[in-house]
Amino acid sequence: MLSNLFEIPIFQNNIDCSKLKFVEEEKFSPTNQWKSETVSSFNHKNKLTKESYDYLISVLLKMLNEKYNNFEISLINVWTNKYIEKDYQEVHIHPNSTFSFVIYKRVDESETFFIAPYQELVQAFNMCHVFKVEQEVECRSNQIIMFPSFLRHGVKLSNNQETIAGNLLFQYKVV
Repeated sequence: MLSNLFEIPIFQNNIDCSKLKFVEEEKFSPTNQWKSETVSSFNHKNKLTKESYDYLISVLLKMLNEKYNNFEISLINVWTNKYIEKDYQEVHIHPNSTFSFVIYKRVDESETFFIAPYQELVQAFNMCHVFKVEQEVECRSNQIIMFPSFLRHGVKLSNNQETIAGNLLFQYKVV
């Protein structure tokens, strides 16, 4: 018998990016916390139109319903990243949230990768030949991926691509 302990759910689905519109034009600036040249609307007060917000929430709920029941979510923030030629994003996490997502608005091929939470242990025991410590995801334009916010991830060299990212809080309903 084989079983897995400590699973990390990764949700993937299609999404219609044409339905995602911001209330006002997004403001972009260098991300400052990164060494890369990525411009982002991360530090700005971005707000989706009501229709866009409702659509995004419905997509996120549908994805989470594959695994969880009787819960509520709150969208904390949402922003756009624009990757110029040969741009990337360092490995990072999304603190103060439960789940995070990336929507591939305009990509040739996703360059997102994830780092196993046990990476340091595997390396310390010289077991990289047995356990994978890095995993890429295959996504294309008009797809979304959602993952626990504690999961370290980054973006490999990208060329002229655009993503929408965000964070949400997840809470079980008290019955």
